[in-house]
Amino acid sequence: MHHDKRQVQAAQLPTSPKRAKSDAQGLWQLRKDFQMPALVHTTPGAVPRDRLLRLPQVEDAAGIKKSTVYALVREGKFPPPVRITRRLSAWPESAVLAWVQAQINGGASHD
Repeated sequence: MHHDKRQVQAAQLPTSPKRAKSDAQGLWQLRKDFQMPALVHTTPGAVPRDRLLRLPQVEDAAGIKKSTVYALVREGKFPPPVRITRRLSAWPESAVLAWVQAQINGGASHD
């Protein structure tokens, strides 16, 4: 039976109690020396994360189909898409989720 060298090496245990203690101390020192990087969200002036959704994702998030999405956009009751290129548009996720929440809270239309 053929074994991958990494699997065999990972499965090997220390051969002596002294080596086991040395390995444990080395791991503890690595853990002790490790410092967590600063969180991005604590940086002043950080821009909130938003992403663009394509039509199938908008349909899933809003629970409505393509024809209803575009009809509501024409009526001003659903957020309009953002033009990315001449042939590509998408919706800001925050706008779609705000519309969904407004529907849940009483059917308020999008401004």
